[in-house]
Amino acid sequence: MSDDTQRRSDHQEGPQRADQRRDRPADPASEEPRNTPPQWVRVLNLLLLAFVIFYAVQWVSQSGSREISYNAFKERVTSGQVAEVTIEGHQVRGAMKSE
Repeated sequence: MSDDTQRRSDHQEGPQRADQRRDRPADPASEEPRNTPPQWVRVLNLLLLAFVIFYAVQWVSQSGSREISYNAFKERVTSGQVAEVTIEGHQVRGAMKSE
């Protein structure tokens, strides 16, 4: 391509290239990803995940237990059906003897 042809093509495409250069950031690493959710969505997802994990742990830890009235519990202790008793504050837990 001769110098005249090169100059004409530069002149014709020059303004477009300059506009394209202005739209692009100088450093591609500094550009934020476009599909990133807003910060509040990330926080909400984190709280939801923590909530689900907390209740999953609660459910798994109590999967082998059942709740009975205090009077029924006392009757079982008196009759010798309870192997172990744990008292934590206002909560009383007991492990039944295996038969």
